[in-house]
Amino acid sequence: MTTKGLSVIFFTLPVLLLVVGLGNPAWSDETDPSGSALRDYVESYLDTAPQNDGLANKIQAAGGINAWGINEWLCSLEVATTLSTGYKIWDARMRSDAYYMAHFTKSQFIPLNITNYCIIYSNTCDHWTWDQTCIQKKYEK
Repeated sequence: MTTKGLSVIFFTLPVLLLVVGLGNPAWSDETDPSGSALRDYVESYLDTAPQNDGLANKIQAAGGINAWGINEWLCSLEVATTLSTGYKIWDARMRSDAYYMAHFTKSQFIPLNITNYCIIYSNTCDHWTWDQTCIQKKYEK
């Protein structure tokens, strides 16, 4: 094999692995099935939120992260920043949920899709833990 052939292989292989790895974030187990990373992210955010953070204040006033009826607030907080742990987890969960991807209307605006998935999932299933088939089980009854 020539030097040119080897350089093509050594360049192409890492690029291919990078594209495949980024194309499916669930491969790196970012779905966080136990919910521990998601819970840690929210707790850390609430612990360090400035006093004038309206969303953090609403969650705290409602009784904290285990309060009833705050799923939309939690989803808003978790998905607010595209580089956040919460965003990555909910993005991976949404993309790994074949039933949701096939049966629910989606927008061209990806962050809106992720927020909607978070809200639908959280209002149907347990917000913190993740079961890939939970939405399907609830909607196919």
